[in-house]
Amino acid sequence: MRVRGLVSIVFVGLLSGTAVAGGAASGAAAPPAPTTFDDLADGATRLERGDLIGWGWALTAACDQGDDVAQRQCKVVRDRRAAALAGKAFLVDGDAFAFSVGTWDPAKKSMPITLRGCVACDTPLQAGAKRLFVVGNKAAPVVESGLLKAAVIHETARTFDSEAAAVKWRTEVVPRLKVELVFEVVGNPVWTRDGRDGLAVSITGFRVYDPCDGGIVCASPAATNVLADKKACGATVVEGPAETGPAEALPDQLEPRMIQTALKPALAAAQDCFDTYGVPGEGKLRITIAADGTIAALEQLGDFTDTPTGTCIDKAVRAITFPKSRKKKTTVNYPIVLR
Repeated sequence: MRVRGLVSIVFVGLLSGTAVAGGAASGAAAPPAPTTFDDLADGATRLERGDLIGWGWALTAACDQGDDVAQRQCKVVRDRRAAALAGKAFLVDGDAFAFSVGTWDPAKKSMPITLRGCVACDTPLQAGAKRLFVVGNKAAPVVESGLLKAAVIHETARTFDSEAAAVKWRTEVVPRLKVELVFEVVGNPVWTRDGRDGLAVSITGFRVYDPCDGGIVCASPAATNVLADKKACGATVVEGPAETGPAEALPDQLEPRMIQTALKPALAAAQDCFDTYGVPGEGKLRITIAADGTIAALEQLGDFTDTPTGTCIDKAVRAITFPKSRKKKTTVNYPIVLR
């Protein structure tokens, strides 16, 4: 059974236009609905982040630049591309704010996990002259402390034998988890809210998995394990030679596993900050890393800005030294969720 019913409610007061109910032509047999996320994904077109820019342009371009001929040509291309999107399924990675984990509940021996319909909540798409946030259309997104939060599409709790096991999973496994969303364009997806422009899509399936062992954290419809990739397990990265050794061999750029490994102490410290001040919330760290692994700039957005909790988190992050690389600057956007 598809999960359209979970997340296909159109924005109230945000979306214009009428959602079109799909159905087979009279007398024609409807194709069987996918029974697993794997089937759903196999029937979808994969969109990388760069592909989303052209996809967003087709749905939002004003085509008001240039002379009359240029504008008419633009509209023809735009409308043709937009028509090709109707009723088509797309597979895309959720962004950094899609998946979050709450704090340990000793009574239930579990931690809450939340999945939001975030295709582009963290960094909007630059489609022409517009910066577009892309979210699921279960409900209108909200803006809190400068951050856009899409509606929740899945909530549950994950149980553990002990708090130590829960904290280990949150600090070591969660940063490497991958989120995949399957969505369709329904009706008029364009919205504007609190000075932000965006697109709302109908999310028909999702999968959150650990690329290290291929295990599924949550999915709808049900999903089978993916192929494990041991390179994604976040093993400690050793860099630099002994004083008498050969010249230092540096990677061209920092890999995600290097960043995740370096951030582990800061994530554990952030939990200590929460335990000290008891203020829940969500924030985002924007970290600029220099080639020598030092932090060149640190910006914090969200609920903890200008609070003792935020100051505590900043102090922990600034104590980090990342691995060195040949890339002059690396910018990382990282969510912090404390519950």
